[in-house]
Amino acid sequence: MKEEIELNKLLSYYGRQCITSYDTVLLVALGRRLGIFDYLYKANKIVNKDNRFVTITFTPDEIIRALEFNPKIFDGWLHLAIEFGLLEVDHENKGYLMTAPHVYELFIDPESDYYLGYVYGWAYKASSMQSLIFESFKSGKIIERLDGDIIEESSRDGNIAGKPAKILRLKLFSTHLKDYHQRLMNGGRLLEIGCAIGTSLELWAKKYKNTHIIGIDLNPNVISILKNAINNNNWINRVEALNIALSEYSKQEKIEKFDVILLNDVLHEIKDDENYRKNFMEQIYSLLKGDGILIVGETMMPDIFSIKRGENFWGSMKKWDEVVFGAKFYDENSFRDFILSTSFKHAELIKAENDNVGNRYIWAIKK
Repeated sequence: MKEEIELNKLLSYYGRQCITSYDTVLLVALGRRLGIFDYLYKANKIVNKDNRFVTITFTPDEIIRALEFNPKIFDGWLHLAIEFGLLEVDHENKGYLMTAPHVYELFIDPESDYYLGYVYGWAYKASSMQSLIFESFKSGKIIERLDGDIIEESSRDGNIAGKPAKILRLKLFSTHLKDYHQRLMNGGRLLEIGCAIGTSLELWAKKYKNTHIIGIDLNPNVISILKNAINNNNWINRVEALNIALSEYSKQEKIEKFDVILLNDVLHEIKDDENYRKNFMEQIYSLLKGDGILIVGETMMPDIFSIKRGENFWGSMKKWDEVVFGAKFYDENSFRDFILSTSFKHAELIKAENDNVGNRYIWAIKK
């Protein structure tokens, strides 16, 4: 009897509950991409329920008109949104729907400390790649990075979703590497390689207002986004965004070298060839001042027999998400061995207290 009860619990979880969770990701991601949540965010129909949570009320027809939706297709989205707890019927106002408790904070307001929209958007891209991933299990063939709006948007979402880790890395740097922190406070030069849309670079630019900062990336689209942020923050005299490869940038003549170089979640994406990666590190080495420092934010990946459930959740998610693209990760020992096989002579791992999520650390690497 006890086993039957337990099996029924598992049946409920792996059946209905998991379907609900998966479809909720799709609903939220579509809601963001279609502009539904953005419309609700700007709708100014906020009701504060007992000072506990924010609710938005609306009619389906107003969204159909504003966003030019097909009523039949939108009706299907609304049915699932109600079934899965994103929306409720507003029984006090005939013909109105409303957001369920805390949906506004979790999925509509991007300024909320509890906002999960970026995480859901990042996860959404997996649904567009399943057939390619299926083939790779037997062929081992690496999937080329895909183009298209979904992948582009999801990549941006993933970059923003990783902001808490980037904030922590900056805090570890300023707390544990005080000499370099002071150097940047007084001026100095900083380079971020693979800066993407600038989620990390903006944090450093706001903290170190006297530092000259350069971000480089291969993707022209993300550099365009970063340039807009630079203009909006009036940083044009001290922050640069360049669409250029490290190999090309390091070959330029008369480059003034850097006090600090950042490498955030980039190394595992570099071509899975040890000599190629070593050459990549040598290019970084050539751009550092003699007493400069390289700060690496990189998830250390344990082998499957060392996994403790819950301690490397985001790391495992990242590996599953990226390994099909040819990504190669390191554990602590193999990473240190790799660094010391280059011209760098010192590699120190600086950890945050209570490292229970598997990526609360930085590597401080010196010549």
